[in-house]
Amino acid sequence: MKKYLFFAFISLSTIQLQAQEIKDALRYSQENLNGTARFRAMSGAFGALGGDLSAINVNPAGSVVFSNNQMGFTLSNNAIKNNSTYFGDASETKDSSLDLNQAGGVFVFKNQSRSSNWKKFSVAINYENTNNLNNNIYPRYSYGLLKESHLNNWLDSAIHPKFA
Repeated sequence: MKKYLFFAFISLSTIQLQAQEIKDALRYSQENLNGTARFRAMSGAFGALGGDLSAINVNPAGSVVFSNNQMGFTLSNNAIKNNSTYFGDASETKDSSLDLNQAGGVFVFKNQSRSSNWKKFSVAINYENTNNLNNNIYPRYSYGLLKESHLNNWLDSAIHPKFA
């Protein structure tokens, strides 16, 4: 009997399960091209060359190309506009945010000894915003509420009473 109850419970509980679609897996696995303006303008090609703060994330050995100390940061504006239609009611969501896209620094230490094979070494630290998934859609119904809410049903029955 316990087996049948357990099977019935599992069968009924799976009705409410929701899974991600293949589009979600693709969206969460891709990265945006972020970094300094120079790095973005060259579509990330400085990763192999070095000499750019954003290239440190792609190729840490690229910090050797720097001949002087350098610090920098990059801001980015993320503007999103979503349109949705829910049971015939259209709504629009807009959002704009100013984010810290990249910040970092390279400190170059030159060796003054002429007999050493080491001419210089560098220490670098860098922060880069990999992806911004802050993109929400809020379907709205009349009265500014979700269609399935009790308050919306109450408002609907108050405005449009049904007489027997």
